[in-house]
Amino acid sequence: MKEDRVFVLTGPVHVGKTTFLLRFLQGVRNEGKHVNGILSLAIWEDSIRKGYDAFDLASGESYPLLRTEPDPSWPRAGRFGMLPEGLRRALSAITRMSRSDLTVIDEMGPLELSGRGFWPGFQAVRERLQPALVVVRQELVPGFQKVVDAQTRLFQYGEAGLAEEMRSQLLT
Repeated sequence: MKEDRVFVLTGPVHVGKTTFLLRFLQGVRNEGKHVNGILSLAIWEDSIRKGYDAFDLASGESYPLLRTEPDPSWPRAGRFGMLPEGLRRALSAITRMSRSDLTVIDEMGPLELSGRGFWPGFQAVRERLQPALVVVRQELVPGFQKVVDAQTRLFQYGEAGLAEEMRSQLLT
């Protein structure tokens, strides 16, 4: 039986993990690999972060995901509220059954560690035994590893040779 393949990209908050992944995944696609999942892109207004849009890695579409002025009924992720339609679309992008060499989830935070948010999508990817690369803030890694209850391979943002190491581990 194929083993669970969970990979974690970690580092401090706001150091450029998502920007790094945008460049890295473009190179992966240029090599003919199929990438599924989402990146969470910051939305700024007058130098203030107002939320995040989900970027669907397979379709190239972006849509609202988190906002700082949420409806009270929306699930909370820190100071942000998660738009139900954005979450539905993100889960669809994560669990899409198309052929995929890698599924990316940016990011898994406290909401997911409580079993909500992207957690159901992450579990579906694991059940299919597909490689999953998840972004997890550095301080949340121990909690993530505990709830995942599987061996994870950690990639530390900023390490020398990170892109090459990720390519060799993720896409073999």
